[in-house]
Amino acid sequence: MPRHEGIRRHKSGLWEVRIRIDGKRRSFYAQTFEEADALKAEKLNDKRQGLPVAAKGTVANCQTSSENHPHSSSETPPLV
Repeated sequence: MPRHEGIRRHKSGLWEVRIRIDGKRRSFYAQTFEEADALKAEKLNDKRQGLPVAAKGTVANCQTSSENHPHSSSETPPLV
């Protein structure tokens, strides 16, 4: 899977990581692209090791905490 595949900008302004686990598509959210990329690597590593892949929160939780985040609306993915 290419590095940025499965990461997109959600309509809420957050970054969404989408991966398949046991045939079901799961979404995880981050405030920046870099956090989303790290989150994707973490979740895929957990999946490979057979560990439970749990969500860390909801879109609403991320939006509330992103109000004070300096890069919440201006982050763009790096060009590859």
